Order: sequence, then C-alpha cells, then structure tokens
Amino acid sequence: MTAKNKKTKKKKSKKKKPSKEKGENYLVKIVPNFLATRMYNWENLEGTLTLKENPLDKDNNINQEGTDLCIHLMSCFIHELKKNLLESDEYISDGEDNPVGEKILISYNSEDFYELNHEFSELGNTFKSNNWEDLNVYILLKTKILGDELNKIFFNMSDYGFYASYQNYKGEIITQGYDEGEYDTGYFAANTGNWDLDPEGYISDKNNPMSLSLKKYNEVMKTLSE
Repeated sequence: MTAKNKKTKKKKSKKKKPSKEKGENYLVKIVPNFLATRMYNWENLEGTLTLKENPLDKDNNINQEGTDLCIHLMSCFIHELKKNLLESDEYISDGEDNPVGEKILISYNSEDFYELNHEFSELGNTFKSNNWEDLNVYILLKTKILGDELNKIFFNMSDYGFYASYQNYKGEIITQGYDEGEYDTGYFAANTGNWDLDPEGYISDKNNPMSLSLKKYNEVMKTLSE
C-alpha cells in the first residue's frame, strides 16, 4: 500500500529584500510625555513601577529612583515599538529582523545630541545638565512602515502618552499625539473629522523638519545610519 502524495503548505514568512538599498532609512522623533506623567503621578504607580517617595525635589530635579524608572520606561517603549514593527504586515526583513537602527539619539534643545543604546543606560547622565522634561528621542526606522501603518502601531501602544513625528507616504513629515490608546491633537486626529483642527498645521515645513534645521536633520540621519 502506497501513501498518497500530499501537498504541503509552505510556511508564510516575512518578505525579504535581496539587498538593502541606500537611502531606505526613515527618521522618527518621539516626545515621551509618559515620563512626566509617571513622575508627577508617582503616588498612583503600581506593581514594578512603584516609587517609595516623590522623585522630584523642589527645583523639579529628578532623583536616582525616578531616573532609573525613566530608563526602564524608555527601554520598554523601544522594545515594544520594535516588536510591533516586526509584527506589521508591512515589515520587510533585511535578513536581521532589526527594524530600528543600533543607535538612538536624544536631545533637549534640537542642537546638542547624545548617543545612546536601546537600553538607555546612560540617560541619567544627560538629566544632570538638562531639563529632563524637554527630552526628544530620535530613532532610525530601517523599514518602510510610514503614514497610516505607523500611526496604527503608535495608536495601539496604549500604555504610553507621547507625540511622534514621522513621514507619511507623500514624503511629508507629520506630527501626531497619542494618549494611552487614544488620539491627542495632531495630523491623524485632524483627519478624523472629530476635532476642530487643520491637518496642514501638523505637517512640518520642509526647511524645518521635526523642529530641526534642515542641516541638523541631515546630520542626525547620517549619524544614526553610520
């Protein structure tokens, strides 16, 4: 008795590019408002996020326990973003399954930048000479997930409140706020028709993308791509 030949289904895998073309990187700017929310509402934190005392002194400087929590929160944010990017139907693997660049840049004034890793272990050192609430985070996106798809990913990161600036599929840099699974003001909120907002007001001027000068924008892209 012979066994019948059975057709076997091929396992669906992520699309893979034969080669990585130069210039396929995209910059994302994050303003992590969730850090301030956690610090100012420290008494209401639960579980592993619990703080023993007010992390801020009378001058609004953050103590070590608060700094450690900020580092933990930023690291968790990046890891969740990476996971969601990998799970996106639009994700195209470059063979390494790493959708964001190895380096992350942060700034407090859009001029001076600090280079960090994904664990944000050195973040506390930058707090010492800057106002921690002014933190901006710049991430290199190594796959073309933009516009509506990236908006969907950010919208579903419901543990965080933040603003994000990134490209839509027209090549425009737009800004949208997210408030723990809901929209705050921004480009996509304006386009829902439920807000009295003008979408054009959330498109970055081509000479001032992401609140950076064009020169500084190009410098950031170059540094993160190296």
